[in-house]
Amino acid sequence: MEYKELLSLTMKHANRRKERTEEVANCKLHLPCIAFPVTEIKRKPQDKDTYEIKTDGLNDLLITTEAKLIQFSPETPTLQKFLLVRPWNRRVLDLPGPVDHKQHVEDCCVPGSLDSEFHSRALQLLVRLGQPFRAFLLVQEHGEEYKRIAPDREIILQVKDMASVHHMMDVRTLDILPGINMCEAPPCTLPYLSEDKIQTLVSSLRSAVTVELASKLYTTFDNLSAPRFTNRRLHLPCIVFRATEIRRRHGQTQDSETHFTYGVKADGLHGLLITTEETLIQFSPARPPLQTFLLVHPWTRDLLELPDPVDDTQSVEDLSVLGSPLQDSPGGSAEEIGSVDSESEESHLRALRLIVRLGQPFRAFLLARQHGGEYKRIASDYDIIAQVKDASSVHDMMDVRTMDIL
Repeated sequence: MEYKELLSLTMKHANRRKERTEEVANCKLHLPCIAFPVTEIKRKPQDKDTYEIKTDGLNDLLITTEAKLIQFSPETPTLQKFLLVRPWNRRVLDLPGPVDHKQHVEDCCVPGSLDSEFHSRALQLLVRLGQPFRAFLLVQEHGEEYKRIAPDREIILQVKDMASVHHMMDVRTLDILPGINMCEAPPCTLPYLSEDKIQTLVSSLRSAVTVELASKLYTTFDNLSAPRFTNRRLHLPCIVFRATEIRRRHGQTQDSETHFTYGVKADGLHGLLITTEETLIQFSPARPPLQTFLLVHPWTRDLLELPDPVDDTQSVEDLSVLGSPLQDSPGGSAEEIGSVDSESEESHLRALRLIVRLGQPFRAFLLARQHGGEYKRIASDYDIIAQVKDASSVHDMMDVRTMDIL
């Protein structure tokens, strides 16, 4: 059965770490993914850097890239393989934790179970696989290794027909060769923040941050929606720090002709260095830029330390115990007043813990404003690690908004 095969194949990767679905070893990226062979690449006559790409099972694609691609079709094939791949993501399976994929599939194949848990999970998987996704375009280099082709913007694709499961059956792990400088530095690991450290930092913030400011920041974050893709744009909720200076640093990269290092400063953040293939406009407070640059801290719900959503039935039961407000005395009992004070203290504590987390180093995006008012992410060779200068300066973290990124 196709459902069984698809679920079994994808669950082989189910026990990978949640926060990182690919691993770097020996300077190669081992990427679990669904692969779609490219069947045709044709350059657009009016634009030498734009190509039309066709593949089995996916909608047709237009990409713009500085790379020179081989043109081919089913009538004029090429020996070099091209793939469009969907990187594997744990959320596709929606699994609660590590599982024994063999045992799970075997359990689902017990007579009578196909109409319940297994069939339901397989259908949910197909629905997720049918949604738009970010794709990589890969070209085979030598042997079974591939190289990623860098487009000018993210590739967003969707399967033509969700019912065509056979187009999504090529699930494998590909070896992807690194880009320039990838082997010079290992993937960045952010420092671990222990509970004792959090408690110490919270204590230091109590006298430095007012309840009102802390609560306002927490409420602002709590009201944000999750990041989403619509109309080929990423709508990203984040904290925004406006760049005040970008200056070229010479002699800091091995390939200084194609890769450039810049010192970047932004309001509220420590200065940092980034290395990129792109040529950036240089500016300073004395020479303001015509183009706006931003460093942003992407929002995630982990910052709020929220528990799992409460079961609906339990919520109704809890509400029934509270009774109607009309039954309560106007002034409230001493226990009720104490409960309100306790809730206020807990709310303040949550807000301070949020500020502590916002004060830690984070992976930032550098964005450049485009003519239409939207922003484009500047691709860097390494993770951009930024940190606020002073965690108690909450006003520096109050520019919270959702950015439209091309």
